[in-house]
Formats: sequence, structure tokens, C-alpha cells
Amino acid sequence: MLKYRELKEKPREFLAAAGLTDEEFQCLLPQFENCYRQLSPSKPKTLKKKQKRRAAGGGRKSHLESLSDKLLFRLVYQKTCPLQTMQALECGFESTADQPMDTSFVAGFAEGFEVPWG
Repeated sequence: MLKYRELKEKPREFLAAAGLTDEEFQCLLPQFENCYRQLSPSKPKTLKKKQKRRAAGGGRKSHLESLSDKLLFRLVYQKTCPLQTMQALECGFESTADQPMDTSFVAGFAEGFEVPWG
């Protein structure tokens, strides 16, 4: 599995995988963190009158431990598999449970994004 702390030690591979240098990645990380915190609910929402099946904090845990790993994953995904996301963004589709990546996050992140370099 790609891990930021391991891949950052290999600048050539990092650039090939993420499409950014580590310096550019570090400039982008605070913006990603702000956006991630705003768009990710702190508590899962449940419908009224529906019993929760698990206690708070239950369920599958993320394999991506740090926000650096999460950003790296999204950058690599966007670089290697852009077709479905681009189709959804161009056609104005809402994200659904069967999409591999939440395009509402991409759209929300793009709205607040400022290029901090060049």
C-alpha cells in the first residue's frame, strides 16, 4: 500500500504517483485538511425512527491512517482513474454509494482550492 511517509523519500516515484513534488504536496495539505474536516461529518447521520446497528465508532476502520495518506490516495486515484470522476463532474451527477470515490468531495475541494505555487 502507498504510504506518504515512505513514498516521500523517493522523489521521482512520488512525482510519478501523485503528479506533485513533495513541496507542492506540503503546500496543498493544509487546504486539504480544512476541506476534509468541513466535508466529513464528525458523527454519522441516521434517519429518524431507525435503530443504529452499531455503536458510535463501530464498523470498518480506515486503512489510511493520516491525512497525508488520504490526500496521496486521492491524488493517485485522480491521476490514474479520472474517467468516472470527470464524467460525474461534467454531467452534474450526484455521488452515490456505488461510486468508488465521492465526487462531491472533489467538487467541494475544487471550490476552495488555491494553487499555492507558480
